[in-house]
Amino acid sequence: MRRSIIFSLWVSTTILMVGFTTGKAMSQAGDVVVHAATVDLTHFTGTEPVDQIDMTTTFTNNEFKELRHCEAADSIILHGVKVGVQQGLCGSATHITNMTIPFFKPLSPTLAVFEGLTIQKATADAVLHTLTRLPGTCGSYFVRIDAINVNLATVKRNPVAVTVTLPDGSSGCLAINNALIDQ
Repeated sequence: MRRSIIFSLWVSTTILMVGFTTGKAMSQAGDVVVHAATVDLTHFTGTEPVDQIDMTTTFTNNEFKELRHCEAADSIILHGVKVGVQQGLCGSATHITNMTIPFFKPLSPTLAVFEGLTIQKATADAVLHTLTRLPGTCGSYFVRIDAINVNLATVKRNPVAVTVTLPDGSSGCLAINNALIDQ
């Protein structure tokens, strides 16, 4: 009798676990892996936003591992990408300055560009390189953003956290200790 109760509990738990793990609402942790980043920012005097940033980041969209397919809504070329910088480590309670590139104009299968205003009204030039797609991922990218009229007043020293957010809200972060600030 005791074995049948334990077996029933085990089967019920297994069914519940399978039911929840096959649904579309899964944890977004780790969907974006930021591999590398560089930040070079300059503070200017005047009323914010007046600062300038030149930055690069390399990242991978890992959603394929969860959903077993890549979502069209995550197309960085069509729907852009948001990159944020903040003083401190990832998850710090400091202010995040975002630069949202709304879309990219394809120049070739692996190269796309943007010139214009970000969603936050900064003037930006951005270049997106689509890298070789790693097995089990939805793509790897290298993006370079040069922007002016950005409010970076809260970023004064290292470390600096760089966050990449995809159009569906998935994000990843990397803290660096070698940002160039006012140099």
